[in-house]
Amino acid sequence: MRTGTPRFHGDNDVKLHTAYLCPACPQSFQTKPKRGRCPTCRGPVSKLGTKRHKFGAVPTIVDGIRFASKHEASCYVTLKAREKAGEISGLTLQPEFVCRVSGYKICTYRADFEWIDNGLQFVGDAKGYRTPVYKLKKKLVNALFGIDILEL
Repeated sequence: MRTGTPRFHGDNDVKLHTAYLCPACPQSFQTKPKRGRCPTCRGPVSKLGTKRHKFGAVPTIVDGIRFASKHEASCYVTLKAREKAGEISGLTLQPEFVCRVSGYKICTYRADFEWIDNGLQFVGDAKGYRTPVYKLKKKLVNALFGIDILEL
C-alpha cells in the first residue's frame, strides 16, 4: 500500500490518511493539495512526519487526532467503534502514570489508550516492537499500580 492512500478499516466509515502540513501557516490537509501548494499562502506543503521513524511507523490522522502509527490509529478506530456500540466506556487517549518510589519520581509512563469494560479498567498500548525501556516501564506500572498493560 502506498503512503497517503486512504484505506478503510473493517466496516467503519473512518479513513486513515497521511497528513500534509504547510510550514508557513498553521494549515493541515488530509489529502495533498493541488500542485503541492498551500491554497492559503501558496507555500510548499510537506508530509507530516517526513523524517523517518526509528521503527518505520507512519504518522496517521483519524478524526483530527494525530497518531504515531497506522497500527495505533487502527486500534483507536476499533476501540471507538466498541465505545459507540456500548461495549466499552470512558475511552481515554494518552493516559499518564507517574511512577514514584520512596517519594522519588522514577519515570512517567504514557499509554496509548485507557477504557472501562464491565466495570474493569483496561490500559492498552499499540506495540509493533517491544523496546527494553517499554518492558521495564510495563513491569514498573504493574508493580506500583497493579495494572496489566494490554499490547494491542
